Formats: sequence, C-alpha cells, structure tokens
Amino acid sequence: DAHDAHFVRKDPDAALAAWDHYLAAAGPSGRFTLEARYNRAITLVRLGRKTEAAAALRPFANGDYGGYRRDEARELLHTLEQ
Repeated sequence: DAHDAHFVRKDPDAALAAWDHYLAAAGPSGRFTLEARYNRAITLVRLGRKTEAAAALRPFANGDYGGYRRDEARELLHTLEQ
C-alpha cells in the first residue's frame, strides 16, 4: 500500500501513513525497512516537512547504513538546507 500511494497514486499523505504502518509492523529487521525509511524521508520532503525530512535523511547521509542511499541523501539535505 505504501509503495502504491508513494509511486503510483502520488499521494504523500497516504504514503506517509502507510510507510509508518509498515515500519511499525516490520520492525528494524523487516525486509524492506531500510527502503521504507528512505521513502518515508522523501515523502516528508514532498509534504514540506523539512525538519523531519532532514532528521530522517541524516542517518543515510552520514553513512549509518553504509553507502546505501548516502549520496542521494546528501544531495537532498543540501537542497533542504538552502
């Protein structure tokens, strides 16, 4: 549902609720948890919730997940901080 709301319907309010639901249900070791966290951050950007988006992107940008989405997160943070 989160993927559909995010990528197909392009409904950020529904996507955020669905990403939060998935993350709560899947927990930290869920199969798609990392990608869900990143997509949740993108959704926050789309909703204009810059402070929350930046907080969600920082672990990616700082390399907390290795190189996973690190460069993309750094670019987004740079854009948010301008």
